[in-house]
Amino acid sequence: MRYLLPPALAAAIALGGCATTRTLTFSSSNPVAPTDEHGVPCLHSGGGNPVTLWLLTPRFRTDPDDLTPPAFRVLVKNGGTQAFAFSPANITASAGGAAVRVLTAVDYAREIDRQAVAMRQMADSNVAKAREKLDQLEAYAASAPPLTTPGAYGPMYDMSSVRQPSTDQAREQLDANQKSRQTEIEAWRQNLLDGAQMMLGEHTVPPGEMAGGVVRLDPRAVGAGRTLRLVVTAGGEAHEFVFEVGR
Repeated sequence: MRYLLPPALAAAIALGGCATTRTLTFSSSNPVAPTDEHGVPCLHSGGGNPVTLWLLTPRFRTDPDDLTPPAFRVLVKNGGTQAFAFSPANITASAGGAAVRVLTAVDYAREIDRQAVAMRQMADSNVAKAREKLDQLEAYAASAPPLTTPGAYGPMYDMSSVRQPSTDQAREQLDANQKSRQTEIEAWRQNLLDGAQMMLGEHTVPPGEMAGGVVRLDPRAVGAGRTLRLVVTAGGEAHEFVFEVGR
């Protein structure tokens, strides 16, 4: 007999957990209407040091463990005569009046690594449980008594009636799945780390030059029905971008 383990294999690759999805749209209260640049909503804010903001996540997850928080690309231009510093410290956010944390690239990369470790441990644990069940199955089959029939000199034992399970294929599947899952997790990790490198860092912006990067927010305070305000300060000049949060 062959014992295949689809439920165990499915458990071994499960990520687990779920999160609520929210939507982000530019609010009509912004001074100017947004434009669409290659399918990405974009808003320009003028002034002496103009700022452009692209909305990268019209939909995001509310659980930070999903690592798909609200994300924006911000670009500032120094229209003055003096250089100024520009970094995540120049970005503030609030939702419904409550402060929202702006994530740094270091914060985000640390969370990516934490999640990768957790997923590896979950996959290994599920595979170990599946192997334990196979061990139990083999032990049970080995202890099963053979069928007996009456004979002239006592009961006759039919040893062919003791079915020994063939678990080799199931074990091979588990081993292959475990290796494949670890490869998938590492690819997922590297892909997100590449994205973390695009996040806003610390810049000195000379006159006439531009600087920017991706900004990500902690999603937990960004609840449905709230107004999200993102303020970008460039050379002492504040630019506010307003979003509506929906379900």
